[in-house]
Amino acid sequence: MIRWGMLALLSHWRRAPVQFLAIVLGLALSTALWSAVQAINATARASYGEAQTRLALFGADRLMATDRPLLVDDYATLRRAGWLVSPVWEGTVDLGNGPIQLMAIDLLSHPMVPQLQGADQPVSNGTAPLLVETPIFAHPDTLADLGPITYPQQSAPILPRGLVIADLAVAEVLTEGVRNLSHLVVLEANNQTAFPQDLPLEWVKGPNTSPGELTESFHLNLTAFGLLAFVVGLFIVQSTIKLAVEQRRGMMRTLRCLGMPLSTLVTLCAAELLTLAVLAGAIGLCLGYFIAGFLLPGVNATLSGLYGAKVPGQLNMDPSWAATGLAMTLVGTTIAGSSSMIQVYRLPILQSTAASARSLVTHRVNRRNLFISLLLLAIALILLFIPHLLAGFALMGALMLGFVLLLPIGAALVMRFFETRVRPGMAQWIWADMRAQLGVMSVPLMALALAVATNIGVETMTSSFRLTFVNWINQRFSADLYVSVGTADQAQPLLAYLDQNSAETRPLWVSDLESAAHPTRLWGVVDTPYYAERWPMLSETPDGWAKLHQGEGVMVNEQLSRARNLWAGDSISLPKLGDAMILGTYPDYGNPNHQIIMSRDALFQIVPDAVLRNVAVVMGANQELQTELRQVFDLPGTAILDQNQLRAQSLQVFDQTFTVTATLNVLTLGVSGFALLTSFTALWGQRLPQLAPVWAMGLATRQLAVLEVLRSLGLALLTALLAVPLGLLLAWVLLSVTNTLAFGWKLPMFLFPDSWLRTVLLASLAAVIACAPTAWRLYRISPAALLKVFSNER
Repeated sequence: MIRWGMLALLSHWRRAPVQFLAIVLGLALSTALWSAVQAINATARASYGEAQTRLALFGADRLMATDRPLLVDDYATLRRAGWLVSPVWEGTVDLGNGPIQLMAIDLLSHPMVPQLQGADQPVSNGTAPLLVETPIFAHPDTLADLGPITYPQQSAPILPRGLVIADLAVAEVLTEGVRNLSHLVVLEANNQTAFPQDLPLEWVKGPNTSPGELTESFHLNLTAFGLLAFVVGLFIVQSTIKLAVEQRRGMMRTLRCLGMPLSTLVTLCAAELLTLAVLAGAIGLCLGYFIAGFLLPGVNATLSGLYGAKVPGQLNMDPSWAATGLAMTLVGTTIAGSSSMIQVYRLPILQSTAASARSLVTHRVNRRNLFISLLLLAIALILLFIPHLLAGFALMGALMLGFVLLLPIGAALVMRFFETRVRPGMAQWIWADMRAQLGVMSVPLMALALAVATNIGVETMTSSFRLTFVNWINQRFSADLYVSVGTADQAQPLLAYLDQNSAETRPLWVSDLESAAHPTRLWGVVDTPYYAERWPMLSETPDGWAKLHQGEGVMVNEQLSRARNLWAGDSISLPKLGDAMILGTYPDYGNPNHQIIMSRDALFQIVPDAVLRNVAVVMGANQELQTELRQVFDLPGTAILDQNQLRAQSLQVFDQTFTVTATLNVLTLGVSGFALLTSFTALWGQRLPQLAPVWAMGLATRQLAVLEVLRSLGLALLTALLAVPLGLLLAWVLLSVTNTLAFGWKLPMFLFPDSWLRTVLLASLAAVIACAPTAWRLYRISPAALLKVFSNER
């Protein structure tokens, strides 16, 4: 009985291949977009894990020479003075199979040695590790590529590929001799004795924030868009499953009359759905792998440019994201098919559902959707006041789902309005027919509304951000040249040379605030009219910049203001300065860290050895100044950037940032168009009983085909127009809520009606293309096929 029951259920797909393709491709596309995002996130996070390992191994504070090579005698001087430091030499050597990077360390004092040996804790107090021999450490893949070496080799999987670590004594033999050192690692338990003043060494702090922490909000954005695309795809599946159950009511009643228990029938239907889910999930994972490979270069450029995080350009097939994608497919199929399974469970044995009863069901569903929609909108209002990023994304989800559940009700009211105001006859029938189709077309129209709203919302956000960003770039980077200062000894001669050439300069001294919980950078500036006239500000006290140059306060970036709720007029505690008044807050787009601007003298009170990092130069009459600077000071190509280069680089990073979301937008709109296509095609059998009477009254099939296109276009156009307000509301949430919570800055919202029109036209075009096969079939249908309708039950 079970076997024949399953064969009977599966036979439906042979007669309805379009529905089969709709379910499989709908699930496959949903899984593909979701798994693509998860694959990108998994690849990036794996890279962050390696970066975090390298941070633990190589991220310690170090001492580096400023204007001459670091000598072994410098190391000896520091050790005699009581400083706990460990010497490091880095270079490239040929070990038989080509050049390779070699790092020579002191195996008795370097803090990474216990980790290389597999110990739990690194050396931080100068205690020597137990070493029976002096091996060479490298990644297993690197060891396999090494030539014949007489020294013992020890595998260290935590090391990056292409790096070999050896003791300084071993490096002496492998190279022509280690004459100078690259840097000195400062051990954690240093007694901080007086630093020898005659040593030209600079203390370089190791990074204290992992790339995974900085980029978490970006990956959360990606996940949200992937989940949205997945939900849009589930609309296809839900509508198709519902239609398949509707068309198999007679078959299911027959199976029940033949003695099949209700529980067995429901179990067979559930097994059928899960089988389709596994098939579609496998296809979706393959598609997702290729989509992720296509999107990964853009993600890499974004993370590298915005956060400084590196992601490998090659995608790896990780079982974790594949299993997650398949699990999401199974869960999504269960959710999409749950209502249909309830219908099967409640299916009467001998009685078919009358049209009037279906109308009552539609009204009951609308009432239920209205209640759920109002509940979701109330939840969204509560979430608006919860300052957490997850609450921000939940707010977007509640708004979007609450709106789309109201869509059929709102569309029905609009159609009824026009239906009562047109002349009786064909025009009135068209509006009534469109309203009658809302029940069966509601799910794909909801998917279209979500796609249109997302497209408008994200494009409004992106365009607003770009307009704001371009204006900000033009205001903030108005100098002709930006010169990076290489060493401390180079700073004063460079400033003197620029002064001799009558160039207007804005030197910038930089230091990091070591005591801050969040990475915070201090800027010291000189008194120049540029800051008061051109520097973009969000809020400012009267004569704020004049007071800053007099040492009466500081300016802070928006990220710090929002994180600590400190604004103009408040005070911030700074080392050696005490409480400094905040004179204003300025936008600092693209910077994940906090920043404080103060006068140069105030910065020197906090950090006497603050370094001159760069100089903004307005060239004046000497247009050859850039070439002269390179020649006189032997500056590398990257040390001088002109205004156009800096703007182009900034805009390139900006455009790359939104490449992935724009691609996901297009794919989501394509998925919604596919939902319309499958719905129009699958509903062909239900449309004939509604069109045959109109044909019998004298309307030609050509006219019916045109009316079918107009009906589909009207449904899509009305849906897209109703989705525009949701898109604008979504843009506001993205700009004012989630963006502020994720990145620490708030953006103004601008309106772009041309973008709305383009999106609405694209949605209408998708609807016309989706209904074209149905209209063509209607145009070519034979009178005999239409006459058969009158001999059937419907």
